[in-house]
This record gives sequence, C-alpha cells and structure tokens, in this order.
Amino acid sequence: MIQELRPLLRFLRLVRALDRINRFKNSKDEFVSKDHVEAARTLATTKYKSVTKAYDYDGVHPDIIEFWKAMDKHCKKRNIPLWAFEFVRSKKRQDALQATGRSKAKGGQSPHQYGMAVDIVHASRAWNLTKKEWDVLGSIGKEIARKRNLKMEWGGDWKFYDPAHWQIKNWRDLLD
Repeated sequence: MIQELRPLLRFLRLVRALDRINRFKNSKDEFVSKDHVEAARTLATTKYKSVTKAYDYDGVHPDIIEFWKAMDKHCKKRNIPLWAFEFVRSKKRQDALQATGRSKAKGGQSPHQYGMAVDIVHASRAWNLTKKEWDVLGSIGKEIARKRNLKMEWGGDWKFYDPAHWQIKNWRDLLD
C-alpha cells in the first residue's frame, strides 16, 4: 500500500515546492530532487524579454484561455518564457500531423479542432526541453488548473508522450 502511494507523495512534494519556486533563484527551498531544481533553473532565463503576442482566441474555449493566461503569467514571474503555439487547428493540418506521426488523432478527432486544447512550448527552445524540464512545466500547469478548478489533462502523462499539449478533460462531453 505504501509503495503505491510513493509516486503520489513525491508528486505532492514537488507541487508544494513549486508553489515556492517564485523565490527559487534567491532561496534555498528544496525540490523533490536536485535534478528538478536544475531543470527549473534552466527553464528560466536572465535574457528573458517579455514578448507580447496578440493571440487569436476566436473559437477557443474560455477554460483554455483562462488556463493559458494563468500559466503565462505564472511563468513570467519566474522568467520562464512560454508561447502558446496552437489553440485551434484545421482538419487539414490535423490530418497532416497524424500522417507524420506527430499526432494520434485524425482530423475531427482532436480537441484542437474545437478550441479545447493548447500546445504550450518554451519561447526560445520550443519543444527542445528535457524530461525533467517538461515535468516542471507539467507540475506548474497542474497546480494552476487545480487552484482555478479547471479540469485539464496534460499530454505529458500519456503513453503517447506529448508534454506541450494541454486539453480540457472529457472534452468530447462538451460537444453538442
């Protein structure tokens, strides 16, 4: 029984530590592991320039917009530059992604077609992050969703690993 709870307890310790990450550059707060501390530091950049991008939220679900804005704001405080790569995508683009193996979903089967997903990447390194760096972003996003009572799923938890992807949990139930 205790063996089964260890991953959950580790995750909860990480979430608690991430709540304090706002001071991580000048503080000695402990993360779950030294690797996660280093991952959080490498995500942040002292050369960070806040890039204001005008996003087109046409057709995007309000929960996705709220999640993205909170994630962006939260990470800007930590000098972690993020970029919402894609909210809504066409059926044609979805089919092309599926054909190249970058997506499991065909056109019409992805929450992106209905504005119920967002792909969030590092503003300067895009998808080129380590597993630990993605885990830090995943933990931040999960905590934001929890605090705002947003039912979100992270692609980093899936068998088909897609750590940039965030979607509304049970999004199909919201379709009319």
